[in-house]
Amino acid sequence: MSQLEFTPSEAKRVHINVEERKIIERMLREGANKGQIARALLRDKSTIKREIKRGSVIQRRQNPYVSRNPSVPDYLDEIVYRWDVGQRVYEEHRQNCGSKNKVVACSGLVSFVESKILGPEKWSPDTAIGYAKVNNLFPGQEFSTKTFYNWVDDRLVKVINLDLLLKVRRKPKNKRRERKKVLGKSIEERPAEVEGREEFGHWEGDGIVGKGQKGHIISLVERKVGIGLLFNAETKEDDKIVEILKGLRAKSET
Repeated sequence: MSQLEFTPSEAKRVHINVEERKIIERMLREGANKGQIARALLRDKSTIKREIKRGSVIQRRQNPYVSRNPSVPDYLDEIVYRWDVGQRVYEEHRQNCGSKNKVVACSGLVSFVESKILGPEKWSPDTAIGYAKVNNLFPGQEFSTKTFYNWVDDRLVKVINLDLLLKVRRKPKNKRRERKKVLGKSIEERPAEVEGREEFGHWEGDGIVGKGQKGHIISLVERKVGIGLLFNAETKEDDKIVEILKGLRAKSET
């Protein structure tokens, strides 16, 4: 069989999961090599090597050939792959990946600016930031005055608008938009009688996505009697979902 037939096209760029880690541990215990494991899981051999290295620990076992010879150790150390260790290390790495919050990344400079604004100096943010930059007090930490003002508005720092005397006197040109994605009305705004499940006609909807992010099923459940309906939307496109809901409404009105 050619090498191309072993190309893991479907598993490409997909992280190893728990079940695969358990298979790796079992196959290693049974004496399989990295190439055999890679073929069994349709993975690249280098991926298996990195995973084994990630989840390997040193275990100590008693030497079966213990003797009175002091040069013969009582215990032997061996490197063993453990699926749970690999999963734990993977989860730790996932928590540390991605972009970092700039307020945290520039915590030293943020604290300095806060101290100069709230302290006896009563500096402005621009003065404090400029002083730190000119004197290179916090190498690698930098943000603009406008960014700091945004943090003040978002309450990400200790300074509030009342501490910025010049800013309080100024009238903003444009109203600052709330950093919140608008997704329509919140479910908390529904009428109180819906909670009692005493009135027919209140439905709850949800979406079910198939394996590999393929396919999309819409489920609707009536809260009072518990009747459930399923609709094959095929995709998660908004127009497909709206089309289903409009069709359901048209049938109910006939």
